[in-house]
Amino acid sequence: IGGLIGPKIFTHKKSIWLNPQNLKKTHDFFSRYGSFAVFLGRFAPIIRTFTPFVAGVGGMGLKKFWLNSLLGSLVWIHLFLYAGYFFGNLPFVKNNFHYVILAVIGVSLVPMVVGALRAQKQRSAAAE
Repeated sequence: IGGLIGPKIFTHKKSIWLNPQNLKKTHDFFSRYGSFAVFLGRFAPIIRTFTPFVAGVGGMGLKKFWLNSLLGSLVWIHLFLYAGYFFGNLPFVKNNFHYVILAVIGVSLVPMVVGALRAQKQRSAAAE
């Protein structure tokens, strides 16, 4: 869907989010980091929703997308399946499961926060 309607949406030059410059940035990003972004996108709850559309907008090939999405999904499933099996019966985990959930959410958001901080650092360096 992103590959079909994405470029048509990015035609307004005065739009803050949907302008041709952002389309070029998205395409460049997915040319450079697309496989890794789709793979890691499976681990971040909100990013997981938008990654397929943005990958299509960025021009990522369907086979490449499916392969990386499948690999990310399999790693996600097995990681949490086995983590639940091995850690689920520990007394600390049983008694403090809400902290475990918060830790999982925090760890899954680390790559996104690191990427945002790097982008902000690059913007400030370019502004100077």
